[in-house]
Amino acid sequence: IVQLPQKGREGDHYLYLKGRGISMGVSDRYGVSTAEHYIRDAGKTVPTVALPYRDAIKFRAIELKGWAFQNSPKHLFGIDLVNSDEFVITEGEIDTLSYAEVGVEACSIPHGARTKFSDDAKFDFLWDAREKIEGAKKIIISLDNDAPGLATAEEIARRIGKSKCWRVTYPEGCKDANDVLVKHGPDALKSMVDCAEPWPVSGLYDAQHFYKEVLDAYENGLPPGSSTGYGAVDEFYTVAPGQLT
Repeated sequence: IVQLPQKGREGDHYLYLKGRGISMGVSDRYGVSTAEHYIRDAGKTVPTVALPYRDAIKFRAIELKGWAFQNSPKHLFGIDLVNSDEFVITEGEIDTLSYAEVGVEACSIPHGARTKFSDDAKFDFLWDAREKIEGAKKIIISLDNDAPGLATAEEIARRIGKSKCWRVTYPEGCKDANDVLVKHGPDALKSMVDCAEPWPVSGLYDAQHFYKEVLDAYENGLPPGSSTGYGAVDEFYTVAPGQLT
């Protein structure tokens, strides 16, 4: 178990997360705290939000941009708190906390999204969580709505098996779960999960796919088939391609 370093200004992480719509209760449940840590992008040690993994810690700068790791995490953030056969996989820890805020069990990939996948080791977190993944009936993939997020979501669905994966649709102007929580509130985020759709599988279609064809048949009837060669017969029957006569 990784030991958290000495805390910085007490409560900084609460204030930071409050601005992201996340309560103290959720923060405490996931073991989040304030810590002073060196952030390369900032070039100095600054107050950070410390997000504990099982074997590592991610430090997210509070006032400046940038983040750092203590050890390299090899599992999903929050996976140990997932006890349901339905859960969400997100791209970031803050998105996982956002879903927890509305009562939805979630976990986050540890290293962010990408567009190219040449190293299978980058997906060891799926192998680590295989028991919960195999036991799940429904896994909702909710990565960022950008090119790396969409590409990584597709790769995760492929590795898990698309038959048990679902996807969310973000409101316009939102790129992730926390955006939805902050801009539209808890009800909108919960509703987005409730309205998740099955992951598209090549060759499989739902009723919505045939909506226009069915409506056209209802309003205009079926189109005539090929002539039998007898005008008097064609008034009552024509040969429909693809049907056994």
